[in-house]
Order: sequence, then structure tokens, then C-alpha cells
Amino acid sequence: LESLGRSGLIRLWHNLPAGTLLNDDGAYYRGTLMKTGPLHRTSSFITHNLFPPRNCNLWLGKFIESSGEGQNVFKPLTALTATSESRRGNMVHARDFCVRQANSRIDRRPCFLLDYSNGRSK
Repeated sequence: LESLGRSGLIRLWHNLPAGTLLNDDGAYYRGTLMKTGPLHRTSSFITHNLFPPRNCNLWLGKFIESSGEGQNVFKPLTALTATSESRRGNMVHARDFCVRQANSRIDRRPCFLLDYSNGRSK
């Protein structure tokens, strides 16, 4: 994907459909930060250093349940148990959000809307 460059990624993003919501078990989506655009270093710093909860240092992706509730997934710094976050295997689930299909504010096409203001509290 990185070989497409910024304009190629934007073209791909614009041309692909939103997809469908999840199966009954939910799904894990491995995250990738693209190394393109003038702010990619800043985005990487924020994503891996400021966004993770305490005792974590790397954003890995998202887990989205069939109910539309989701959590960001992080790599823990150590084997310590996180206090307010949900721990699953070697990953910590935190930074809750809700996801639903909606129309984009940019082009009015169907998209996935991630709403962090209504994430369930733990």
C-alpha cells in the first residue's frame, strides 16, 4: 500500500466501498500506520506514545464486536495486569468506541463511523 503514495492511497480509499458490518463473533483488525504524507511521523508518535493507556507502548489495531462496540488494542510494556483496561492474551483492549455505518460528511457515501464520545466506560 505504501508504494501507492499519498494520491494513490486517497484514490483507493475513495473508490473502495465501506464493506459490511461484522459477523456474530466480532473481529480483530490489525492496524497499520502509513508512512506517507507530511504528518506521518507526528501521527506515529501520537498513536504509539500518547494514545496508549498506561503500561502500554504500541497500538496494534482494533477489536469490534458484533454489537458495534469496539476497543483499540495495544501491546503491554510488561506482563503487569492493567487496572482499568480489559486484558486478552498478550494484548490490552482500551479506548472504547462505538461503530456504525453512516453516510460520510465528506462525500455522503456509506462509511464506518467510529464514535469515541459514546464508548462504554469501564
